[in-house]
Amino acid sequence: MILVVTYELKQPVESYTPLFEALKNEESWAHYMSSTWLVATHQSPNSFGKSLVNLIFEGDRLLVTGFSPSYYGWLPQKAWDWIGRYKESD
Repeated sequence: MILVVTYELKQPVESYTPLFEALKNEESWAHYMSSTWLVATHQSPNSFGKSLVNLIFEGDRLLVTGFSPSYYGWLPQKAWDWIGRYKESD
């Protein structure tokens, strides 16, 4: 399953190394927009989101949701290829 992880972070970017490492530790990931990641994982949005909460600071914002089979966007072909590999069958 692909999860969409998006955030608004208030601290200096170097304060979030543990968050970024946690995102990279999943099965696979794509990061083509500054505050949005696509993460291939077997975890639910709820479970994965809860694992990230302790890696952000008070006042930050975090949204973790499943990647919908209905989508549209402007991304590099490399991103669409990655999505094609990891998205669940429609």
